[in-house]
Amino acid sequence: MAKITFSNSNNDFYQSLKTSVEEYFTKNGIKKTGDWRLYIKTITLVATAVAMYSLFNKSRLVFDIARADIVSIGFIYPNIFW
Repeated sequence: MAKITFSNSNNDFYQSLKTSVEEYFTKNGIKKTGDWRLYIKTITLVATAVAMYSLFNKSRLVFDIARADIVSIGFIYPNIFW
């Protein structure tokens, strides 16, 4: 597969875009690195990931309940899992 490349000789668009973005952040007084909402979102997502990992990896209870439901419905035979 051929590699896609772009000519970088005329970068007027990039320079214009960069200038516009800089002006937007400066005009609205926004930091490029984010504010308290970004930090809260990051903490929430990391805490949720850790909780999900702990729940599904450390505890077999959820998987045992799901397996019992599948077996009781009759989709698979019990001796496949035990």
